[in-house]
Amino acid sequence: MKHNVQLIVNNNVYEQWQEVTVSASMEALARTFSLKVVEKLPKVNSAIAIKNGDACTLLMDGEVLVTGFVNKVDKSYDHQSHSITVSGRDKTGDLVDCSYDGNLYEWNDRNLQQIISDICEPYGIKVILETNIGANFKKFRIEQGERCIESIDRLCRHRGVLRMSDGQGNLVITNSSTKRLSTPVVVGKNVKSSTFSDSQLDIFSRYVVKGQNIGDDNIYAESSAEPQGIATDEAIRHRTTVILAEDIGTNATYAKRAYWEAIVRRARSQTYNYTLDSWKGNDQLWQENRIVKVEDPILGIKRDMLIAGVDFSLNSRGFETKLNLVHPKAFDLLPEPEKEDGSLY
Repeated sequence: MKHNVQLIVNNNVYEQWQEVTVSASMEALARTFSLKVVEKLPKVNSAIAIKNGDACTLLMDGEVLVTGFVNKVDKSYDHQSHSITVSGRDKTGDLVDCSYDGNLYEWNDRNLQQIISDICEPYGIKVILETNIGANFKKFRIEQGERCIESIDRLCRHRGVLRMSDGQGNLVITNSSTKRLSTPVVVGKNVKSSTFSDSQLDIFSRYVVKGQNIGDDNIYAESSAEPQGIATDEAIRHRTTVILAEDIGTNATYAKRAYWEAIVRRARSQTYNYTLDSWKGNDQLWQENRIVKVEDPILGIKRDMLIAGVDFSLNSRGFETKLNLVHPKAFDLLPEPEKEDGSLY
């Protein structure tokens, strides 16, 4: 199947690219692209007038995947041909590089969307909610020299939510999705190649989370000094890790943290990469943060998995999609507690 990539810059539509890479990931705040064309002289010079910093929109088969800016233009030539490579990313990429420069640096009794919207406003980025964001923060302050993404990540960690780009120039607050793509990944049908990684380096048989409670006249010193929570993974040989909690808690809160560590570390220990023969399945582009059914008799799996990342490419092998798949619980997040006074300083 052939696909069409269009880059719109200054109301001009550029297409017929010979090499294409477009990447989207649940862990990256901005989608990225790189497009290349090689032509005989002097055709490229006259046909492509794209400058670094130009606003752009990237469409694949008519669907907008990136809304942002060109951040790099590379040109090369010899006596026979001239090539140009144009790279860029979503508007949200500025949040990764830049510091906040708005008027407010401290917020009181504001919710997550309100604070993140203030951080994004100088960069012309809207914030869209797809999940519950919980209660207001009593206090939040941006640290000196902190990049926007660092402030946003601190806020998101305390509400157990993810931040992603929607490709439309917006920042989306969401969770690990249960939405499903209709096309399965089937070895022997739409899979060209695959790699699998299974690591036990970061998983243990026993997770012990320890912390410090606040003592009072009704709490014995011993129980106040070291509350803890324990979770076990019986499938692993004897391997113990002790995690010192960052905040004050109880046996119950630390047990919840230990259980979360065991589940999520196990989920993230295995990664699957499948290279497919098309950018689409059933007329729908593959998309990150979606559930897909996988049938792989070689690895002996037939179950649902979460698409953590998508790489679309056009090269000498033709049109390909590389899916990075993980267990559906790999991006389940546990909200971090705030300080006793409700601040995130």
